[in-house]
Formats: sequence, structure tokens, C-alpha cells
Amino acid sequence: MTSMVDLQLHSNPMLSGSLPPQLSSMKVAVLVWIFATNVSGTLPSSWSAMSRIQLLTLSSNNIGGTLPPSWANMTSLQQLQISCNHLVGSMPASWVNNPSLLQLNVQSNCLTGTIPTITNPLLMLPNAINVCCTKVRGGGPDVSSCPGYQWPEYCNEYYSQSMSSSSSRNDVLLSATISSSASPRKSERAEGRCCSRRLGGWRKTHHEQHPTRHSDD
Repeated sequence: MTSMVDLQLHSNPMLSGSLPPQLSSMKVAVLVWIFATNVSGTLPSSWSAMSRIQLLTLSSNNIGGTLPPSWANMTSLQQLQISCNHLVGSMPASWVNNPSLLQLNVQSNCLTGTIPTITNPLLMLPNAINVCCTKVRGGGPDVSSCPGYQWPEYCNEYYSQSMSSSSSRNDVLLSATISSSASPRKSERAEGRCCSRRLGGWRKTHHEQHPTRHSDD
């Protein structure tokens, strides 16, 4: 099956595993909702091939790793919601320069650095980019940085362990211990001001409504 308009897998704590790279074969996928589950793993770079996708919601899962720059190739993408996960690293410049993107929500992740120079005028509108509860800074007055909001506690543990691992590369036992405990546990999920979802009780915000649908060419 290579054609699917609307895929909804959400509010199910029994749903686990990783995001399948094979989903990139869905050439006509338009709306993909995978949120409030126990899905983990990383963001597949192969998903950049989904050139028709308009909305991608992956919030409130256990997804880690970095933000793949290649996702900027989703040239029809209007809304990207990946809040309340375990993502690390910085925001790729290619993301904020995707000309079709209207909303980008990465709040409550272990992201750091600064927001790259924004050339997409749609992302310069008020609250178009949400980096609340991260350590991403900059971007001007139209970025929802929410000063004073804390990022999830597991982010402190993750970066503390990463630093310890870097300074103890010759200590095999210590490295093994850190590696085995680096993945944040489900009980450490932040459910405060940034992540308010409960499994089975998700309510979409105004940032997570259906994007404008276009008829097929």
C-alpha cells in the first residue's frame, strides 16, 4: 500500500516500537497523527521523501535523537508538531527556511542552541515557532520561547551523563553504565506547563488543527 491520505495512531499507551522508515513510501500521505503513545526511536531521515504531507504530529511520545535536516524536503508540510519528546541537539537552518511551513512546535524537548535566521515569512508571524521548555534561544519577538519555563528534568540527566561519558572515554565500565541509563524513563516525562496531555485525553491546540487541504493535481 503506497497511498494513504490520513493516518491516525494516537492516545494508545500500548503502541510502541520505532517510527517505520518505510512510511516514506506513502507518496500521497497528507495527514499523519502519531501522538500520545510509547513510540520511541528516532526521526527517520527517509521520511523527507513524503513530499505531499501537509501535517505531521508526533507529539507526546518517547522519540529521541536529533532533528534531521533533510525533513526540509517535505515541501508541502504546513504544520510540524514534535513537542514533548526526548529530542536533542539544535534546530537545522533548513527547517525554518521551508517555504510551506506555517507552524513549528518543538516545545518540551532537550534542544539547545539558537534559532537560525528565518527567511520564511510565514514563520515570522506571532507564535509560528514554539520552543517553550527547551534551551533554544533567539529568533526575535515572534518566537514563543517562554522565558523562565524549565525544560524537562530528564534533559538535565541526559546532558549530565553525556558530559560524563565524554570525559571518561577510557573508563569502559563507567561508559557502559552511562550508556545503559542514558535513555529517559517513562516516569521522568514532564507533564507540567508545556506537556499537559494524558493518554486517552489528548486535546488538540490551535496549533494542531487540520491544515488547509488542497485538491490533488
